[in-house]
Amino acid sequence: KAPLGVSKALLDEFASAGVELRGMDALEVSAEACRANVPAIVKGLNEKAGPVALVHLGVSGASKQINLECRGVNIADFRIPDVRGCQTQGEPVVANAEPVLYTPLRLPEILGELRDRGVKCEISTDAGRYICNYIFYQSLHEAKSTGIPVLFVHVPQFEAIPCPAQVAAVLCILLAIARQLRGESPVTHAPGTPSVKPLG
Repeated sequence: KAPLGVSKALLDEFASAGVELRGMDALEVSAEACRANVPAIVKGLNEKAGPVALVHLGVSGASKQINLECRGVNIADFRIPDVRGCQTQGEPVVANAEPVLYTPLRLPEILGELRDRGVKCEISTDAGRYICNYIFYQSLHEAKSTGIPVLFVHVPQFEAIPCPAQVAAVLCILLAIARQLRGESPVTHAPGTPSVKPLG
């Protein structure tokens, strides 16, 4: 899900590109909130007409770049309690489910579009074992039977990449996903193309 506080310019960019942003929610950082909300989110998206995708954003305080998470792991091993005091350790996110689930999105294409625009980014194989991985794995599990692609994007603190540049990068990610869902080719840029301009 996209974060609260995204500027109107971002919404206008989506509209002009023919992409409808169908929901923005800031979820509580707890396993209980994930279990309570993810099934309804996936169900709601599955009832929409046309191609849809579910994208989660979370902050990685130690990162200096944007990370596209390629997989969720069926292990909840919280190093600290969540906001409701739950500190699950070594338990599955979903009982009797696959140990690892991968996003079906073609992340190298998205990575290429970001890097062409000068965005610092990588594909990551480890979303951690806290709430970010928890909601990513649960979403992948819930969406598997629907065909809805799911992605988790780890963003850094604003000191590493300023807020306007992060907003522009997220826009790039979502438009790249939209092109994949439509069966379109990724957008490429010649060397020397200016970095993406902040929205605002």
